[in-house]
Amino acid sequence: MCRTRTSESGFTLAGLIVIMTIIGVVIAYTVPAQWSLAVARDRDQQTIFAMKQYARALRAFQEKNKAQPVCLDQLKEARTPRFMRGTTGQLIDPLTGKVDWVPIPMTNQQAQPGQQPGAVPNVPGVTPNQRTQIVPTMPATPFPNQAANPTSGQPGGFVGPIMGVRPNKTGKSYVILNGQEDYEQWSYTTVDLENEIASHRNSIMVK
Repeated sequence: MCRTRTSESGFTLAGLIVIMTIIGVVIAYTVPAQWSLAVARDRDQQTIFAMKQYARALRAFQEKNKAQPVCLDQLKEARTPRFMRGTTGQLIDPLTGKVDWVPIPMTNQQAQPGQQPGAVPNVPGVTPNQRTQIVPTMPATPFPNQAANPTSGQPGGFVGPIMGVRPNKTGKSYVILNGQEDYEQWSYTTVDLENEIASHRNSIMVK
């Protein structure tokens, strides 16, 4: 009788060990992949948040100067008021780990009311050379990955009114932004910000 109980106990322990081993193998193969996906999604969300911060800064710049900035350095160098949070006046792209945002240019149809398309005011940080290189009719998408223009102080290879930024990255994203799931097609501009603000106001009025 004692031998039977001992054999049964040994069999149960062996079965438990087999089950735990199988569970361990499943976890080893699934958890890292799921964790990697969660990290990638979080990084995309952080990038979208940074894009929205730039859109808010561009909108604040436009309200103060009655025109969009023509290079990101204008946001970076502004002091009174400071349009970008932090001491550096710029944000790192979580996707690349660098400050290498690609500016989204404003088109003629997207010019602010009362503002001539491509018109640039005489504001600090804009040289006469930059004002002569405005490309106001460059399409919003697609955005070519060009080398930085030495006179522009920004990636994208152009100088002109800016209404947003996108990450300097290609490939499929893990989060869809405005219906786009390719990084090179991502876009969040001052127009999107205005629409979001208007939608929020309408929702408050309805309540």
